[in-house]
Amino acid sequence: MTFAEADAIPEYIQINQPQIFKQNNITLNIDPGYLVRDELVLLRLIKDAFPERPIYLSTGGGGHLSTALQPYLLSQGFVQKLVDHPISDTAETPHILGLNLDLERTNALWNDVYGAPAALIKEGDWIDRASFGIPYTYAFTGAVLSEALKARGDTKGADTVMNRVRGIVKAARIEGFPGV
Repeated sequence: MTFAEADAIPEYIQINQPQIFKQNNITLNIDPGYLVRDELVLLRLIKDAFPERPIYLSTGGGGHLSTALQPYLLSQGFVQKLVDHPISDTAETPHILGLNLDLERTNALWNDVYGAPAALIKEGDWIDRASFGIPYTYAFTGAVLSEALKARGDTKGADTVMNRVRGIVKAARIEGFPGV
């Protein structure tokens, strides 16, 4: 897509009746409402580049399209990877708290990559309220992982993850966090 083509994408479009978007094996049923520019760009990206290039969305991303996209989004830690088929609810990819979780990848990220929770817990305080979403994202990711481990029967692993989540919630002063 050229800069001129990108600039030509409207700020939003109104959809008055249900629409179907198809690209290879992906079929999205788009409900009436508004699609904003980032959603239009995402649809164009899927049409132009997928599956040749991977597409990742932030967890909770997708806006109006999130419901339509959900069967094709595999949650890996903080991101959701678009895949070319609806994801089945299995032990490896359980459907937890509205997400299709890549359990192995998320567990590896939580245990081997994400160092911030330990640093936050050690520091004991998150003073920057403007960036509150960062510790919340860690806590949410941990809560999802804990639920998946618990559903799999790994209560020890689930408890270990939830203990770290409790530490994050306490240090960041996240009030009313579910399950804590």
